[in-house]
Amino acid sequence: MRNLLVARATAPLPTIAALNASEVADVEVWARRDDGWQLARVDGDLAGRDLVVQAVAGTSFPALVAQLLGGNCAAVSAWSPAGVAWGLWLADSRLGIQHHDTSFFATELDRDLSGLAAPARTLRQIALWIEEAGLGADSDVDAIAPLLPTVPDSRKPHQLVINPDPESNPTVRPVGVEICRILCHLGLTLAAVPGTWWAEVVNRAHASWD
Repeated sequence: MRNLLVARATAPLPTIAALNASEVADVEVWARRDDGWQLARVDGDLAGRDLVVQAVAGTSFPALVAQLLGGNCAAVSAWSPAGVAWGLWLADSRLGIQHHDTSFFATELDRDLSGLAAPARTLRQIALWIEEAGLGADSDVDAIAPLLPTVPDSRKPHQLVINPDPESNPTVRPVGVEICRILCHLGLTLAAVPGTWWAEVVNRAHASWD
């Protein structure tokens, strides 16, 4: 199982004790920046949502994980020390809302936002996560809003909700490029380590945006 972990730490992510569980086979930093934010490849048997919780526990900062699901799909899960949680699906360049099991991510915040429709609640959670992460100055939540499906919130936990409008994303791009785009919207532009898969992703992303 391959995950891309984005977290902030004063030490390299491979040295964080919480990420050295028996379910984690290997951790390699693929991108970083001077304020401690890092992107690492994490291989092993730990699911993305479990990994992001361990990362937050080990760093005391917000974190997110993109679990690569094979093909051109990924599940993004984010968590924070204050209990802010949100999730997105990426599938063939389309963006969907990931409805977490409420027993897993249940917080007072979830209950406070329960009256909002799914897209509005997800955007609010993303904005709160960005604020807690200190990324507000570089983020652009408004750029994510048009990508989300506009559907009533009548879905069960874990049910896939995908934007049905093909005109919103007419070109299917590699899932890594889509993850890179989401990170940029969150204010998480990181310098890729040369020669890594993520360096190739960043180059392809920049080429697709030019």
